[in-house]
Amino acid sequence: MVKTYRLTEADIHVALAGARGVEVGDVDAALDVVRRLSGGSAFQLFDAGMVAGCRHLFHAAVNAVHAIRGGSAISNSVDVESMLYASCQDQISKAFTLMGLSPQVKNVAILVLSEDPSETGRLAAEIAERLGVQDDDVLDVTPEKYERLKEVFDVGDEALATVGGDPYEALTSLVVEKGALLPLRR
Repeated sequence: MVKTYRLTEADIHVALAGARGVEVGDVDAALDVVRRLSGGSAFQLFDAGMVAGCRHLFHAAVNAVHAIRGGSAISNSVDVESMLYASCQDQISKAFTLMGLSPQVKNVAILVLSEDPSETGRLAAEIAERLGVQDDDVLDVTPEKYERLKEVFDVGDEALATVGGDPYEALTSLVVEKGALLPLRR
Protein backbone atom coordinates (compact mmCIF):
# COMPACT_ATOMS: atom_id res chain seq x y z
CA MET A 1 0.00 0.00 0.00
CA VAL A 2 1.40 3.38 -0.99
CA LYS A 3 2.37 5.56 1.95
CA THR A 4 1.51 9.24 1.66
CA TYR A 5 2.52 12.14 3.85
CA ARG A 6 1.85 15.87 3.89
CA LEU A 7 4.60 18.42 4.44
CA THR A 8 2.42 21.07 6.04
CA GLU A 9 4.92 23.91 5.93
CA ALA A 10 5.41 23.45 2.19
CA ASP A 11 1.91 22.20 1.30
CA ILE A 12 3.49 19.33 -0.62
CA HIS A 13 2.44 15.71 -0.50
CA VAL A 14 4.93 12.86 -0.59
CA ALA A 15 4.10 9.32 -1.68
CA LEU A 16 6.35 6.28 -1.37
CA ALA A 17 5.88 2.97 -3.13
CA GLY A 18 7.89 0.00 -4.25
CA ALA A 19 7.99 -2.25 -7.28
CA ARG A 20 9.41 -5.76 -7.53
CA GLY A 21 10.45 -7.65 -10.65
CA VAL A 22 11.46 -4.56 -12.60
CA GLU A 23 13.17 -5.01 -15.98
CA VAL A 24 14.73 -1.63 -16.74
CA GLY A 25 16.78 -2.36 -19.87
CA ASP A 26 17.19 1.22 -21.08
CA VAL A 27 17.19 3.66 -18.14
CA ASP A 28 16.38 6.69 -20.31
CA ALA A 29 13.41 4.92 -21.89
CA ALA A 30 12.09 3.86 -18.47
CA LEU A 31 12.43 7.42 -17.17
CA ASP A 32 10.63 8.78 -20.24
CA VAL A 33 7.69 6.46 -19.54
CA VAL A 34 7.52 7.65 -15.94
CA ARG A 35 7.85 11.30 -16.99
CA ARG A 36 4.85 10.91 -19.28
CA LEU A 37 2.86 9.33 -16.44
CA SER A 38 3.88 12.00 -13.93
CA GLY A 39 2.13 14.88 -15.65
CA GLY A 40 4.68 17.30 -14.25
CA SER A 41 4.76 16.00 -10.68
CA ALA A 42 8.25 15.55 -9.28
CA PHE A 43 9.38 11.94 -8.88
CA GLN A 44 12.52 9.97 -8.21
CA LEU A 45 13.31 6.29 -8.67
CA PHE A 46 15.79 4.55 -6.38
CA ASP A 47 17.42 1.16 -6.23
CA ALA A 48 15.26 -0.28 -3.45
CA GLY A 49 18.20 -2.41 -2.36
CA MET A 50 19.83 0.80 -1.12
CA VAL A 51 16.81 2.14 0.77
CA ALA A 52 16.73 1.90 4.56
CA GLY A 53 12.95 2.01 4.87
CA CYS A 54 10.24 4.58 4.23
CA ARG A 55 11.62 7.01 6.82
CA HIS A 56 14.85 7.13 4.83
CA LEU A 57 13.13 8.39 1.68
CA PHE A 58 10.60 10.55 3.51
CA HIS A 59 13.34 12.48 5.30
CA ALA A 60 15.34 12.77 2.08
CA ALA A 61 12.28 14.42 0.51
CA VAL A 62 11.76 16.73 3.51
CA ASN A 63 15.41 17.80 3.48
CA ALA A 64 15.30 18.32 -0.28
CA VAL A 65 12.21 20.54 -0.08
CA HIS A 66 13.80 22.61 2.70
CA ALA A 67 17.08 22.94 0.77
CA ILE A 68 15.29 24.10 -2.38
CA ARG A 69 13.13 26.59 -0.46
CA GLY A 70 16.04 27.77 1.67
CA GLY A 71 18.42 28.30 -1.24
CA SER A 72 21.01 25.78 -0.06
CA ALA A 73 20.33 23.09 -2.66
CA ILE A 74 23.02 21.79 -4.98
CA SER A 75 20.53 21.03 -7.74
CA ASN A 76 17.65 23.03 -9.10
CA SER A 77 15.07 20.28 -8.66
CA VAL A 78 13.54 18.55 -5.67
CA ASP A 79 13.81 15.15 -7.35
CA VAL A 80 17.60 15.36 -7.79
CA GLU A 81 18.01 16.94 -4.37
CA SER A 82 16.05 14.03 -2.87
CA MET A 83 18.55 11.64 -4.43
CA LEU A 84 21.42 13.60 -2.88
CA TYR A 85 19.90 13.47 0.59
CA ALA A 86 18.89 9.81 0.31
CA SER A 87 22.38 8.81 -0.84
CA CYS A 88 24.12 11.09 1.71
CA GLN A 89 26.23 12.39 -1.18
CA ASP A 90 26.90 15.94 -2.30
CA GLN A 91 27.88 14.98 -5.85
CA ILE A 92 25.02 14.20 -8.20
CA SER A 93 26.89 11.59 -10.25
CA LYS A 94 27.94 9.68 -7.09
CA ALA A 95 24.40 9.80 -5.76
CA PHE A 96 22.90 8.32 -8.91
CA THR A 97 25.64 5.70 -9.15
CA LEU A 98 24.97 4.65 -5.56
CA MET A 99 21.17 4.63 -5.50
CA GLY A 100 19.82 5.41 -8.94
CA LEU A 101 18.05 3.32 -11.52
CA SER A 102 20.21 1.00 -13.63
CA PRO A 103 19.63 -2.05 -15.82
CA GLN A 104 20.74 -4.25 -12.89
CA VAL A 105 18.05 -2.94 -10.53
CA LYS A 106 15.18 -5.38 -10.04
CA ASN A 107 13.43 -3.67 -7.13
CA VAL A 108 12.60 0.02 -7.29
CA ALA A 109 11.61 2.57 -4.67
CA ILE A 110 9.37 5.35 -5.96
CA LEU A 111 9.11 8.84 -4.50
CA VAL A 112 6.49 11.27 -5.78
CA LEU A 113 6.07 14.88 -4.67
CA SER A 114 3.00 16.88 -5.64
CA GLU A 115 0.67 19.58 -4.37
CA ASP A 116 -2.35 17.39 -5.16
CA PRO A 117 -2.91 14.84 -2.37
CA SER A 118 -5.07 12.44 -4.39
CA GLU A 119 -2.72 12.57 -7.37
CA THR A 120 0.42 11.87 -5.32
CA GLY A 121 -0.55 8.42 -4.06
CA ARG A 122 -2.29 7.42 -7.27
CA LEU A 123 0.74 8.35 -9.33
CA ALA A 124 3.16 6.43 -7.08
CA ALA A 125 0.98 3.30 -7.40
CA GLU A 126 0.67 3.73 -11.17
CA ILE A 127 4.44 4.09 -11.58
CA ALA A 128 5.00 0.97 -9.47
CA GLU A 129 2.54 -1.05 -11.53
CA ARG A 130 4.02 0.21 -14.78
CA LEU A 131 7.56 -0.75 -13.75
CA GLY A 132 6.78 -4.13 -12.21
CA VAL A 133 4.60 -5.56 -9.45
CA GLN A 134 3.74 -3.10 -6.72
CA ASP A 135 5.32 -4.36 -3.51
CA ASP A 136 6.15 -1.80 -0.85
CA ASP A 137 8.01 -4.46 1.15
CA VAL A 138 11.06 -3.81 -1.08
CA LEU A 139 11.54 -0.60 0.92
CA ASP A 140 12.03 -2.45 4.21
CA VAL A 141 15.42 -3.21 5.74
CA THR A 142 15.90 -6.96 5.51
CA PRO A 143 18.72 -9.15 6.76
CA GLU A 144 20.08 -9.20 3.19
CA LYS A 145 20.10 -5.38 3.01
CA TYR A 146 21.30 -4.71 6.52
CA GLU A 147 25.01 -5.51 6.12
CA ARG A 148 25.23 -3.86 2.69
CA LEU A 149 23.59 -0.67 3.96
CA LYS A 150 25.92 -0.57 6.97
CA GLU A 151 28.90 -0.75 4.64
CA VAL A 152 27.66 1.67 1.98
CA PHE A 153 26.55 4.31 4.47
CA ASP A 154 29.57 3.70 6.73
CA VAL A 155 27.57 2.86 9.84
CA GLY A 156 29.56 0.97 12.44
CA ASP A 157 28.46 -1.43 15.14
CA GLU A 158 29.43 1.08 17.83
CA ALA A 159 27.09 3.71 16.40
CA LEU A 160 24.30 1.14 16.15
CA ALA A 161 24.87 0.09 19.77
CA THR A 162 24.77 3.73 20.85
CA VAL A 163 21.37 4.20 19.22
CA GLY A 164 20.19 0.88 20.65
CA GLY A 165 16.86 -0.82 20.14
CA ASP A 166 15.96 -2.68 16.99
CA PRO A 167 19.11 -2.80 14.84
CA TYR A 168 17.18 -2.20 11.59
CA GLU A 169 15.46 0.88 13.05
CA ALA A 170 18.79 2.07 14.46
CA LEU A 171 20.37 1.74 11.03
CA THR A 172 17.53 3.69 9.42
CA SER A 173 17.87 6.42 12.05
CA LEU A 174 21.61 6.74 11.44
CA VAL A 175 21.20 6.86 7.65
CA VAL A 176 18.51 9.54 8.04
CA GLU A 177 20.84 11.50 10.33
CA LYS A 178 23.72 11.26 7.82
CA GLY A 179 21.42 12.64 5.15
CA ALA A 180 20.23 15.46 7.38
CA LEU A 181 23.82 16.43 8.13
CA LEU A 182 24.75 16.58 4.44
CA PRO A 183 24.67 20.42 4.27
CA LEU A 184 27.31 20.59 7.01
CA ARG A 185 29.75 18.67 4.79
CA ARG A 186 29.31 21.03 1.84
